[in-house]
Amino acid sequence: MTKRTLLFIATFIFIDLSYGQKTIISGNIKNLTANSIKCNFIPNSILEKPMAITIPVIEGKFIQGLSITKTTFLSFEEGKNYYGGFIQPGDSIVITYDAASLRNTLSFYGKGKEKFILTDSVMQLRSAFNDESEKIKNQPFPVDYLFNKIDRLQNKLVWQLISYKPLMSTESFNLLNSLIKAYALRTKYNGAIGIFGDAYDSILKKQQSRLTTSSKRAIQNLLKFDGSLSYSYFYTSNVASVFSAYYDENIKPKIGDNLQSKYNYLSKQLPLKLKSPVLFLFIEREIRQNKDAAIESIIEQSFPFSKDSIYKKFIAQKLTDARALKNGMPAPDFSLENTNGETVYLSSFKGKVIYMDFWFAACEPCHKLFNDTKSIKEYFKTDSNIVFLTISVDNIEVWKKALLKFNILGYHAFTENKFRNHPVIKAYNVTGYPTTYLIDKKGKIFNINPTHNPDELKKEIEAALMTECN
Repeated sequence: MTKRTLLFIATFIFIDLSYGQKTIISGNIKNLTANSIKCNFIPNSILEKPMAITIPVIEGKFIQGLSITKTTFLSFEEGKNYYGGFIQPGDSIVITYDAASLRNTLSFYGKGKEKFILTDSVMQLRSAFNDESEKIKNQPFPVDYLFNKIDRLQNKLVWQLISYKPLMSTESFNLLNSLIKAYALRTKYNGAIGIFGDAYDSILKKQQSRLTTSSKRAIQNLLKFDGSLSYSYFYTSNVASVFSAYYDENIKPKIGDNLQSKYNYLSKQLPLKLKSPVLFLFIEREIRQNKDAAIESIIEQSFPFSKDSIYKKFIAQKLTDARALKNGMPAPDFSLENTNGETVYLSSFKGKVIYMDFWFAACEPCHKLFNDTKSIKEYFKTDSNIVFLTISVDNIEVWKKALLKFNILGYHAFTENKFRNHPVIKAYNVTGYPTTYLIDKKGKIFNINPTHNPDELKKEIEAALMTECN
């Protein structure tokens, strides 16, 4: 028995004895270049904090005991590969795949494997439109074609879930059911918008010749959310995403930026059971842009009852944290590691303007912002007085592979394998991704929430560059 094997076994025994639960994740990965994988615990409630651990991989093998008391969603990532599934206390999941060909080799074994197998199948829903988008767009009635395809996939998944029901807890069954409905909702909404490249209300108004009575009704039903699924993080967050996209594209142009009008509208449209959790997610996003007294009245208005006190407490704390940083105050110092393994601090960029961007490899909005700011980075590339600092919360292997894969411009650092637990995350009140800041030459916050519009961002950076160092 080798020394490395002894270490591998000792690590597992320590973990297993430290936790009382007999819940185990193990696996065998071929062609893995990293020496660890990242495991994220996704909460079932929007009020719970996500957690992440790094699992060592030795000679392609890993094993980890877990302390869980309820069904939990685990997502794994290493390099360019991402996968996940639900696990409940007492499960013993074995994962095998070839890192060079994940989709063709990914397999699950052991007690509780059914939840991982089904979760992986649910991911097919997310690609139902992208897999054949041009074919769908060319159909005489494209919405019927797409929605029928999604419905067939959804029905197949539901029957598969029912067949697995005796092998899982009621909690696991309900969470998987909500996951299926969440992804079906999101894919249908995004697919309908993608087919016509237009806003929701405009599609119903202008595309009459390509919409049947059935497809019109199906599109309208997308905004009739299921309040009975309010217990599900995945369903609630997908409702918030869909409703946010609908509001921004269809309602906001009519009523403007008035917060009171916005939240009056949102409150009236949401089912009672979904109102508090979805409004919580809306306000959580809002507080980075609006920290004045107006947002306080919105919080009071949105959570008026004692049953909502937990939401009010959490969101009030987030507002307090957000207000800790203001334009004109000294930017919090930080200590990060760059691509050369060197430690960098805020003082490392003394006398320079810093555009700070927090991100992670699997974050689609992060990559959209990279694309939107690419022209800005090119414009300022010869100006040594501006630094585009990207800060990744991935582990070092995922981070470096993502930099190569996506050709991201800028000066790069990461949170030293501390992920979202790094002090810089709390110091800069990073609650979502991407989060950006603009810091002036004096090391003070110039803009706590710089615009994502390239033309406007260029003006903000130029204004920051005009600040004097002394």
